[in-house]
Amino acid sequence: MRRGRLSRAPWGVLAFLIVSGAVIAYRIDYVDNSPQDAPSATPGQEVTADVRRVIDGDTILVDQQGVERRVRLLGIDTPESVKPGAPVECFGPEAAARTTELLTGQTVRLEPDPTQDQTDVYGRTLAYVWLDDVLVNDVLVAEGFAREYTYEVLGIHHDILAESQRHARDEGLGLWSSATCAGGR
Repeated sequence: MRRGRLSRAPWGVLAFLIVSGAVIAYRIDYVDNSPQDAPSATPGQEVTADVRRVIDGDTILVDQQGVERRVRLLGIDTPESVKPGAPVECFGPEAAARTTELLTGQTVRLEPDPTQDQTDVYGRTLAYVWLDDVLVNDVLVAEGFAREYTYEVLGIHHDILAESQRHARDEGLGLWSSATCAGGR
């Protein structure tokens, strides 16, 4: 009797491994490598893209040679305006409106950062966004619509963004104003 129980156990483990492998293979082939989730450039390579719409202050939807990609602006964080299950944060709608004003209908350069991942946990391409010779990420921080945001490792434009945040905070601009968000987040 003990022998019968032991002989069934390996079949159950084998079935579990087969099903798990199939699920992993499906996710790799059909979810993780879908065009929207694929990185838009190899490390260090800038690409151009047309902005289709602004999702919120720090996330945009672009068309790169016929492929739509969600892009998360690197090195910054704006107050939430559309995050499911989260309240709209102070100055979130204003940050989204400013990003919309700057980028809607524009052709931009996306600059990856070799110190950062190419995509985030939500499958968004991570990039600095350039409009002509203007770093949009920095404009949003300098005007007080975003704060500098470092995730684990300092990015290549960290010093510029940190200096712009110091200036915006010192001048009481945007989300740093006592009239909007009580002087900070």
